[in-house]
Amino acid sequence: MAIWDKLPPEERRKHIQARLTPGRVLLLHCDFTTPPKDKFLALVAVEPEPLFFVINSEVSEFIRRRNHLMQCQVEIGHEEHSFLRHHSFVDCTTAHRIALRNVYEQLERDIARLKDNVSPQVREQIVAAVKFAKTLSAKHKAGILSALDLGR
Repeated sequence: MAIWDKLPPEERRKHIQARLTPGRVLLLHCDFTTPPKDKFLALVAVEPEPLFFVINSEVSEFIRRRNHLMQCQVEIGHEEHSFLRHHSFVDCTTAHRIALRNVYEQLERDIARLKDNVSPQVREQIVAAVKFAKTLSAKHKAGILSALDLGR
């Protein structure tokens, strides 16, 4: 039995809460994908609700054909992000909400789903992509930019 499994629930929650910071990558089961599956997600805002950008191994042809969407794809290398197996892209065109309760449930069951932070360079590129993004609401943009800036 792992040490994590021996911790009382309140200690697990404290450990998770201290690490749920903007820029952190998590591996979560996503109901919004077709089909639903586990995806790497970059946490870009925590308050008032957790917002995530999906990390994809490829950029879709739809996005590749649209310059304004392609400019919101941030490259993230596996060399400096050990949780990745290959070069990937943070899709900054859509912010996904996942209920905090759902995030805690998944992480409490398996703390290995909590990964490292994105590198400072990737973080800066995410900020630039968010500023440029025409697909994010003004509310989400403001929350993400504030969270990523405060989390430095």
